[in-house]
Amino acid sequence: MMRLNKILILLFVIFLGCFQNVYAGDTDKSKIVVEESVVDITPPYTYEYYSGTTITPYTVSKGMYNLDFVIYSGGSLLTKVYVGLWDFLTLGLLEDLQGIVGSGSVSATIPLATLKVKLVDEYKGVSLALALDNFSYGESSRAFTPDYYAKILYGLIIPLSIKYKSLFNYSDLVVGYRFPFIPFADASVLNSSFFASTDIQFSQFLKVFLGIDNIIPLEDKISNTFVFAEIKFSPVRSLGISLVFTYSFRPSFERMLKIEYIDQLF
Repeated sequence: MMRLNKILILLFVIFLGCFQNVYAGDTDKSKIVVEESVVDITPPYTYEYYSGTTITPYTVSKGMYNLDFVIYSGGSLLTKVYVGLWDFLTLGLLEDLQGIVGSGSVSATIPLATLKVKLVDEYKGVSLALALDNFSYGESSRAFTPDYYAKILYGLIIPLSIKYKSLFNYSDLVVGYRFPFIPFADASVLNSSFFASTDIQFSQFLKVFLGIDNIIPLEDKISNTFVFAEIKFSPVRSLGISLVFTYSFRPSFERMLKIEYIDQLF
């Protein structure tokens, strides 16, 4: 009887050991699955409202706000304020002050409301949005027809992005279409344009954007096309300081300074 008890106790200990190994193995496997899912679904990725001079389909997160200041030729300042009402909807306001820095005359556009609605949110790496905003910034954003009340192009923008794995991190290939509404004299399919851009993130502090903008496939307007490069330095998560360089085929070259600040509003 004693011998039988010892055998039963030994078998029970062996059973516990086997059960523990199986449980530990299952736990390890579950950890691996979780880690793989984190890498696949939520990669180390930063959402940008703009990619260089082109708009992206990404919105400002709910309760956040984005301040955007661009200083460009002639001491001019383009100011934008964006607020995320929901994760899929961003509203904003823009104002362009020309010649505000310097000794010359100052002119201003009428304040324009901006809107971005995200239609597709990273479905298999693809995002799509509809936006009402100005076209580019700097001299390249000027309207074709001079208008005292609206010297910048403003209208419908349809940006689409495709996420891909680059050498350093995840990046976006952004392509889009624009149709002008303001000035009204420029509201024509003949003035609609296309753009494309991408980004390369070298570290959490340094990011570079490259692209081609304002593509109008007409012989008399193809010279309005320009290429750009933006070097963005982010010393802290909420602040971005960028140097933007554009070169159009007119030819013309422009340097701009961009300051961006993001924080919680509500």
